[in-house]
Amino acid sequence: MKKTTHTITLRRANAWQQPNWNIPGWNPEKIREAKVMVVGAGALGNEVIKNLTLLDVGHIVVVDFDKVEHGNLFKSILFRKSDRGSSKATAITRHIKDINDRIKTLAIHGDISTDVGLGIIRRMDVVIGCLDNRLARMFINRYCHRLGKTWIDGGIENMAGKYSVYTPGTSCYECTLTDDAREIIRYRLGCADVAKRNASVGSISTTPIASSIIAAFQVQEALKIIFGTPEHSIAGEAFRYNGLYNFFLKYKESALKPECDSHEHYDNIVEVPDLSHKNTVKEVLDWLSNYLKPEDV
Repeated sequence: MKKTTHTITLRRANAWQQPNWNIPGWNPEKIREAKVMVVGAGALGNEVIKNLTLLDVGHIVVVDFDKVEHGNLFKSILFRKSDRGSSKATAITRHIKDINDRIKTLAIHGDISTDVGLGIIRRMDVVIGCLDNRLARMFINRYCHRLGKTWIDGGIENMAGKYSVYTPGTSCYECTLTDDAREIIRYRLGCADVAKRNASVGSISTTPIASSIIAAFQVQEALKIIFGTPEHSIAGEAFRYNGLYNFFLKYKESALKPECDSHEHYDNIVEVPDLSHKNTVKEVLDWLSNYLKPEDV
């Protein structure tokens, strides 16, 4: 009997192979160089980060102040049982490497309103918001407007979801807020609410289907910014999906308001690696005095 010889080729399991998308206008080099910040690592954030990872986006920054709970495991593809009690941002960046070990990641376990400086946001090509409260959205909106950055907001509830693209000079989240929404934000910025804002995080019923759909649109919009084709984005419009009745709706958002506080722009950002929230007021004033050389800080 003739002996048959078989040749087996082994490939390292974690060696990421660049996919050949073969799509007109697709630019893998720009994707590899891209820097994307995702704020919120819940169900929607998981789907957004998963998509960015599969697309081979080169740099992903994840911001979230929450920790992984048992209930998150059923809605979030990138969390594991062993992550319970861990920082969501830290856990999710760790599991990104299991899918694509080429991606450079940064986890920020903190609040977007107090723990993320403009120095890091200005390095981003685009910011994607996956949040469930207006206050955090307002902070992202103001930061991005000050730096001339586009950000993509998304939200889900039950079997529905919505996303919008906010580009300075074209569209603005704060300009869309109603008087009632502004009153809620004013209350949440007051002393009576600051202490308990992070202590009690509400839970919104969602489905993984709604998360997948809205996240896909958000990342698709992010690619338009990364590829340098913002004219194809829906900036100035909102997109709403309703899974219960199977309909999509796209509509114009509120026009820009001249008196809006978000429309401030900073021409020069000074990064100060030597200072943080751990410094005293005196240390900050001393640094400013040495740097700015004013007569009176």
